[in-house]
Parts: sequence; structure tokens; C-alpha cells
Amino acid sequence: MLVLLKDILNNQNNFKEALEVQKKILEQDPNSQLDLVSLYIKNHQIDNAKQLLIDLEKSGMLSPNLMLFKDSLLKGGVSIPTTTTINKPLSKQSIKELKKTYRTNISFAVLKELLKKLYAEKLYLDLENFSKEAIDLFPAQPLVYLMNATTLNQKKDYNNALNVLETGFDYVVDDVLLEADFYEQMSLSYKGMSQNVNASKYYNKAVALRLKKS
Repeated sequence: MLVLLKDILNNQNNFKEALEVQKKILEQDPNSQLDLVSLYIKNHQIDNAKQLLIDLEKSGMLSPNLMLFKDSLLKGGVSIPTTTTINKPLSKQSIKELKKTYRTNISFAVLKELLKKLYAEKLYLDLENFSKEAIDLFPAQPLVYLMNATTLNQKKDYNNALNVLETGFDYVVDDVLLEADFYEQMSLSYKGMSQNVNASKYYNKAVALRLKKS
């Protein structure tokens, strides 16, 4: 019940109350410390996140998903402002610049732009790493699940891709084109597993939504 409540609060962007619930979950499940790191960051409690990361590293429990920004966080270089460290709009930044910005500004706005450009350039290894990390940090954002599943489909890991898509789809709200993108990737997953009926079903759903939107 506590996990369900935390997920609901996360989905509502009520990170303050979600953090308090997560602390109660931790009392019963010591392995849920990584969720606590995520919520500390979302609540701008960077010092608490740092200390927990240090403790996790010492105990050998630091998740690979958090390794990508661990050094920046422990050195005090991570903040969560709305501005970027590079004096250039996000849409104008290169992938290299966006990575640098993200290291010092772990926010969904920066990450979204980075994921979009990694996808456009078909840099699937980076896309997999950043999207996998993002699922821990921004679990209520459907885009991160879509990007992660896209990389899994590219790797022909169709079953896991479908699981990620089904989880992320629950967070899609009033976004027809994003919903269509989910259906398209689901179609690819089913096609990869030779489930052609389901593949056609979800492909047709994607087409219908895009026609409706156009």
C-alpha cells in the first residue's frame, strides 16, 4: 500500500509527501534506498542525496543507473535550477553540451532535449544509458520509458521492451502523439516475438491516432 501511495504522489509531482512515504517504505525494505536518492534530488535535498550515495558506495550497493552522475553530485556540482550552465538555449546545444548541462543540472527539461537528440542521431548506447537512469529519477515521465524501450527493441530484447512500454504507458495522459509512439514500439516488440496479430493491432492503433491528430 505504501509503494502504491508513493507512486501516486510521484505521478502527481507531490515529491515532498512521496519522500516521507518512501522513508516509511525504507524501514520495511532496506533495498529501496535508490528510490530515496531519487526523491531527495527531486526535493532539492542534495546533501542528503550525497550522504546516501556515499553510504551506498561504501556498502557496494550503488546502482549503475546512478553511476553516470555520481561524481558530479559528490563533488557538489549538481543543482536543480531552471537555467543551464551553458549560455545557450537547450534546443541549440549539441549533444556534448547537453551532457555537460545535464551533469550540473539534473532536470527533466535538459534530459528531454538530450534524449530527443540522441534518438535523432541514433546513438542508441547513450540513449539506453541515459533513459535507464531517467526511469529512476523521473519515474512519472512516460518519455523515458519510450526511449528506453526503443533501445531495447533495437537490441532485439523484445520482451523487456514490451514490459517497459506497458509500465510507461500508464503515465501517458492527454498526449495522442506520444500514445501513438508507444503503440508503434509495442507493435515492433510483438513483431519481434512473432506475435503478428498483436503487432498489426498496435500498428493500426498508432496509425489511427496519428490520423486523428492530423
